[in-house]
Amino acid sequence: MQHQYSFVNQFSDVLPLYNQKINAKGPTKKRVKTEQTPAQRVQAQAQLEALQLQQLQPQQNQLQETNTPLTITSSALDQAVVQHAQVMNQMAMQQSMPDSLMDVGMADAKDKNGGKDRKGKNVPLSKSQIDMFEEAMAMHAYVTGMAFDAIEDSHLARAMNILRPNVKLPEKKKLEGELLTRCYEKMHKQVWGYLTTSPARVCLKRDAWSSLNLYHTHNPAEAYVTYMAVNNEKRLFLESEKAAGDEARYNSIMIAQDIKRMMQAIGSNISGAVTGSTEYHSRAWDMLKAEYPTKFFYGCICHALHLAIMDIFGPEKSLENDPRRISPQVPMDFPFQDLVEFNNSCNKLLSFFSSYQYAPKDKMFDSQLLHAMEGFANASPTMSWGTLAARFRVLMQSGDELQTIVSDPEFLGSGSPANQREIRQSIKDFVLSLNWKLTLEKAITILTPVELILYKFQDDRAPISEVYFESKHLLTDFDAVFGLTTVELEYIKKVVTERWQYVLSEAHGLAFLLDPRYIGKSMTRDYREQIEELIFSFPETDQDMGVDEERRRAMSAEYTDYVIYAKNQRNNRTYKWEMLEKGNRSPLQFWQTDAEDWPHLRSLALTLFSLAPSSVASEKTLCKSTLAQSSHRNKLSFDNVRRLAFICINDSQFAGGEVQNNTLPDFTVGDTALSPDGMMMWMI
Repeated sequence: MQHQYSFVNQFSDVLPLYNQKINAKGPTKKRVKTEQTPAQRVQAQAQLEALQLQQLQPQQNQLQETNTPLTITSSALDQAVVQHAQVMNQMAMQQSMPDSLMDVGMADAKDKNGGKDRKGKNVPLSKSQIDMFEEAMAMHAYVTGMAFDAIEDSHLARAMNILRPNVKLPEKKKLEGELLTRCYEKMHKQVWGYLTTSPARVCLKRDAWSSLNLYHTHNPAEAYVTYMAVNNEKRLFLESEKAAGDEARYNSIMIAQDIKRMMQAIGSNISGAVTGSTEYHSRAWDMLKAEYPTKFFYGCICHALHLAIMDIFGPEKSLENDPRRISPQVPMDFPFQDLVEFNNSCNKLLSFFSSYQYAPKDKMFDSQLLHAMEGFANASPTMSWGTLAARFRVLMQSGDELQTIVSDPEFLGSGSPANQREIRQSIKDFVLSLNWKLTLEKAITILTPVELILYKFQDDRAPISEVYFESKHLLTDFDAVFGLTTVELEYIKKVVTERWQYVLSEAHGLAFLLDPRYIGKSMTRDYREQIEELIFSFPETDQDMGVDEERRRAMSAEYTDYVIYAKNQRNNRTYKWEMLEKGNRSPLQFWQTDAEDWPHLRSLALTLFSLAPSSVASEKTLCKSTLAQSSHRNKLSFDNVRRLAFICINDSQFAGGEVQNNTLPDFTVGDTALSPDGMMMWMI
């Protein structure tokens, strides 16, 4: 208590003196609104503190004379009181002053920026800026599938008015006409500019068999020929046009001329072309190979296996109805007639439960299964291998429910419609037959080895060497299929072998030999020596009439070094080789990074591993985002629908979807060979 009283007593002695000095000061003058720098503010603060200390110095001297023991304590307390008073005064001044007086420079900057913002919103855009804005809005509408009517929505216009009151959105009519043409022209230049300037080798894909209709026209008889250009970076859509009649579809000369037209437009960096796998295409390859000896032409593995499946499940066309023999024929020793009849009965079954309002089906089937059955009802049994396999699996999944439905007395009772009783009876007999599930299992087991290969080559990035590898294993895979008779097994092997002859070419053998994972493993000696001779005699350019001895020796030496190196990598199971085996590194990447010591062989390998194994893999992936909302497109003309498909597919292949304005000195959009108005086949 004594110490507390002494401290309070000391403070009470000093505080009246301090208050006396503060009250004796005159009224503060109004602060002049002058802008001070930070250095000036610090200097003024120091001067104020020095003045206050001078005013308090006499009082401190007096206290020191009267009370010497308390000198140190009183001096420290004086400084604390002064600092406290300064802080309180500054807080009071800040609370009483407006924001503009606290930092005049900041207020001025805010006014200036605010003026600039208001001025910027009202500045009209230049002609080039307006064009860029309209094209960006149009591209958004095209690639997202937005209905063109939505561009005139009042809420969107109000939001745009908040940002820029003097900017107007393009109208629907402009989206369908002028802007669509402008965006198409820019995308056209970007696609062809990339193809003609990129150093990456390009593979041309020609699909005339998959019934791919990008434009969703309602005529099922229309056949389209679709071209795409693919490399290790992009999958670019070039065109999809109606085939010019059966004569053009089955004429080898016209097929070769059409492929040549597209190759000439792309330029010298093209590595080859993959087409359908038929006799007519094979003759076209020979014509093209004679003119382009350094390019490769071969058949699509997916098409060949599709035709093999048709040979088994649907060889229904007679010779009279198919003079070109493009579709499978019914042979005299055909052993799968039961599968053909079973397939037709499956179609009737699916069509019935999809077309008629039969109440029990809604109770027995879940909505997802019923939707799948409806989707398969109208599909041709041999239209697609994937559709065929999925159809059988859906029926296998719903087998118990189907048997329960047809076993119900009401299914054929007096309450059933008279016009449905015949088909209901046939469906009942079909579902309750003893071989119902056995035949389903047999069909699925036959399709399974083919499915595994087709799924593998749905990706364009699968190397072409895999085609040769799978061709050697597919026939042995059928030996493991359960339930096949000897006659059935031999027939399957026969049709698959016949279809393979229009797939396998020198390109597949060369790639299998130059793939560091295989190095020609399991090749017969004769075939291996034949492929090696192709390597040694491979020309450097298309104009070379023959190979000189120096080039042959160089190719032979490089090939020998490659085989030794690759076998050492495989035998030692190095990290690089394990990455190749696991698929983390492609054969193309091997030749890009590890083959600089073999320049001649490397050029051939880069050409081979830029080839695509299938002619349809990329189309089905890219075209999912094209015209899914075609009903919202307000019935565009056919030419505009083609332009829209070209924009939508190719926009996804360029980073950010930005349509660049590339100039092409060699050709323009008006070129009759490449424009939508002239993309038909022409003669050389």
